[in-house]
Amino acid sequence: MMPNIKFLVVYTILCLFLLPDLKSQSLQIELKEVILEYNNHVGNEWVKEAYVEYAGKRYDLMEDRSVKITPLSGYNSLTIRVKTTEEDTYPDSTTESKTYSIEQLLSNKPAKIELFTLVQENRGRYSGYTAKWRYEIWVR
Repeated sequence: MMPNIKFLVVYTILCLFLLPDLKSQSLQIELKEVILEYNNHVGNEWVKEAYVEYAGKRYDLMEDRSVKITPLSGYNSLTIRVKTTEEDTYPDSTTESKTYSIEQLLSNKPAKIELFTLVQENRGRYSGYTAKWRYEIWVR
């Protein structure tokens, strides 16, 4: 069966001219806040980490609070990764990450992203107890 030539021509024109040019847009990714939802006897000293991973690079949101990503051809997605560690003799930690398509983020700006970490105490009389952290990240 022969494909409809008119359809292919119209589709190609739409893709080339009417869809947004990803290279001309950028994403501003900002760590708005990190909130302790609850802490059920896990600990009091914490290390929090938040990163954006894109095009083979890692951007530190805890240090910079905000990063600007300009889409590059060949890189269609980025990953936001968070990690929470309770510091003591035997540290407890957990990591959460999500991967997003660049096109999805560009078409849904502004967007609020929430990632959660649930840290579980691994030793002692409070073994099994948990603490929950929420990382609020905005994409503009």
